Amino acid sequence: MYRYNEKFESYLCINYQLIGGVKTARVLVFSPVGTTLDCFEENFQILDYTAIENMVARVLEKYPNTTQILVGTPSVAEKGVVRHCDVKEMEGGPLVDLLEKRFQLPVHMENDIHYKAYGYYKKEGKSDGIVTLCFFPANILPGTATVYHGIILKGQNQFAGMVGFLPFEFDRKEELKRLSPYTALPAITSAMVSLIVAVNPAKILFAGDLLNEEGINQVYQGCLQWIPNEYMPLFSYTNDLYYWEGMYQKALDQKQIQQ
Repeated sequence: MYRYNEKFESYLCINYQLIGGVKTARVLVFSPVGTTLDCFEENFQILDYTAIENMVARVLEKYPNTTQILVGTPSVAEKGVVRHCDVKEMEGGPLVDLLEKRFQLPVHMENDIHYKAYGYYKKEGKSDGIVTLCFFPANILPGTATVYHGIILKGQNQFAGMVGFLPFEFDRKEELKRLSPYTALPAITSAMVSLIVAVNPAKILFAGDLLNEEGINQVYQGCLQWIPNEYMPLFSYTNDLYYWEGMYQKALDQKQIQQ
């Protein structure tokens, strides 16, 4: 019998977000077997690369056995560069390259919805299933991510699933305005019709403060105007976004790649 030495290495996961006008960065440190070693968050007026670097530096001083860094971003994560980000100070930053040069550790960055969907798949999903996670926060462009037989569908530039860029009948400024609890359902329904036609998932998992169980039922009924009933996926809501689980599972994947 063997027992894994949890002190051999650790994985540093950091993500940042803009919710309700508040910019927050969060850190969680995992052991190789998934034990949470540390967890904290900070709010910022200005949340830029320097803020992320300083948080990482503090954690690495405390956990010098860290072997990799994982970053979650509310943006397109195009080849290590932050694109179309909710946090404007991060826009265009080559985050992966900067962190790798500064700390001499491998860095993996993905869109936050990708991590959440992968975490759900690893914890709750079926190996041969097709599941889509949709995140609809108020007044922020929504995002979706689909896991197909264990693989996240990212597209060429990790742009797949960015339903906030669909061609609605109004401009981007008006779209953000309409993404409020009282006016969002038509736009969400249109986005879901497009997603169902393009991906045909078995299940769509909803999250975010724009929806609740009643709202999801209204979206479902709206989709039935366009999608035959037999091709409709199962709709459900979750309060657990599986973010940290997805980052931990991706750390394990990256370790296998490195080996």
